[in-house]
Amino acid sequence: AVLQLHLGFYIESVSNFRSQEMAFDVDLYMYTSWRDGRLAHNSTEQIVLINDRRARDLMWLPDLYFANARHCKFQEVTVPNFNLFVARSGTISYSLR
Repeated sequence: AVLQLHLGFYIESVSNFRSQEMAFDVDLYMYTSWRDGRLAHNSTEQIVLINDRRARDLMWLPDLYFANARHCKFQEVTVPNFNLFVARSGTISYSLR
């Protein structure tokens, strides 16, 4: 079976250009969605929100990376900054900053 992964970005800012290093900083939001039939459910809610990092860590997530990135970090202010929704069909919508 072929997994269809949908990916989108919202660029919040591009700054700190350093021409000598050929580097700059980007602050962005990343949105992904895919279907995992193992997570299909019959909850009374159409979409279930998962905002517990421990539950998220038990799920399969795509292994995305930025080629040639020198440094990357996910924003974690007081808690991890992500949203993860699971629809009845098992379609997962995952966003993070």
